[in-house]
Amino acid sequence: MKQLFPCVTNFYLLSQLAGGRSVEKIIPTVRNVAILFALGVGAYTTVSTWGQADPHYAALLFGVGAALLAGFLGFIVFYLIFSLFYGIFMMGKMTTQAITTADVQSAAMTKNSLTKAMQRFDPEFSYDLFEGKVISLFRAIAYSEDRTNMSIYRGDPNLPDLDTIIDIDYRGAMKYLNSSIQNGNDLVLLVRIYLNTTHLINGKVVTKKEDYNMTLVKKLTAQENYGFSIHAVNCKTCAASFDAMHLLQCPTCGTPYHLEEEDWVVVGLKQ
Repeated sequence: MKQLFPCVTNFYLLSQLAGGRSVEKIIPTVRNVAILFALGVGAYTTVSTWGQADPHYAALLFGVGAALLAGFLGFIVFYLIFSLFYGIFMMGKMTTQAITTADVQSAAMTKNSLTKAMQRFDPEFSYDLFEGKVISLFRAIAYSEDRTNMSIYRGDPNLPDLDTIIDIDYRGAMKYLNSSIQNGNDLVLLVRIYLNTTHLINGKVVTKKEDYNMTLVKKLTAQENYGFSIHAVNCKTCAASFDAMHLLQCPTCGTPYHLEEEDWVVVGLKQ
């Protein structure tokens, strides 16, 4: 899916503590251990009673009976033991995951606050759509070789923290920090996104867990347009269609293009 960027942007992975397959592996494992235990008990019983049994083949019957009983009881005992250790292991894993994802869980709780704040200005605001836009904007800025001519970014083009990024994984959470109205018609929004980033630094691949604050702005008149795409905008002067991602003016007539009149523009990006 990463290869489809920027067509596919709003996706992320969530680690699963215990899948169905993990739980299902306990029973086959316990069964195999119980079978080995039963064979061992059966063989020991047969050998130990062989000299005393009359006739000798009766020792085989004792061995079979002991094996069946040992297998039945062994399965129950081993299942309880394996389940106990598996439960302890899962508790440890859950605790570790809770600690490492505490910031993400806290950020997820601000989803409703962000939605309510934005719907005051735009009743059609969609959190899921906005979340996808934010990740798309961040990826586009991070991977851009020239940030000075991007219509989606108006901040400092010198972002050394982003220049070494070779891969970005969204951790599945975006935190709403605040919003305000500036200059009478500019809606300013500050959010924090949580990422796992991979950097190429001095020839070495380094994976980091990083958070970035993004300041976005758009005109209050810019209502949600579900069909809008930065890659196919229309010039308001000559109606020409063009990809405005890395263009600040219409390539046909030269009219300046202002993305904030239609959608969000990033004006600040800081780790």
